[in-house]
Amino acid sequence: MADILAIDTDDFSDKSMVSSFISAHKSFNVVGVKGMDSVVRKLEAAIEKQGMRSRVYTAYRRTAIAGLAIPTFLTQLIGLGTAIFMAAHNVVTFNPDYEIVINIPMGRVEVVYKK
Repeated sequence: MADILAIDTDDFSDKSMVSSFISAHKSFNVVGVKGMDSVVRKLEAAIEKQGMRSRVYTAYRRTAIAGLAIPTFLTQLIGLGTAIFMAAHNVVTFNPDYEIVINIPMGRVEVVYKK
C-alpha cells in the first residue's frame, strides 16, 4: 500500500490542495487537528462539491461493540445500541466515495478514498 499523504492543519486552509487531492481520488490525513467539527465540515463540503458522497465516523467505534462480550446489562446495552446505530448509519451512507475517519486521541482526520 502506498504512503498516505499527510496535511498539517496549517496547510489544510489551502482549499485548492484539498480539492486537487479529492479530484485525483487520493487518500490523505489531516494531522494536528484541534477543531474536528470545522475540518470535517470543510472536507464534506469539498467532497460534495466534486459530486461525491462521504461517510463520517469515529475511529475505534467498533470497540464499543465489544461490550456485547462483557456480561453486564450496561455494557451489553451499549454494545447493542452501537451495533444498531452503526448498521443504520452504514445503510444511510451506503456506497460512499470517501470515508472520513475522526481520530480524536491522535488529533487526526483520515480521508480514505473507497471506490
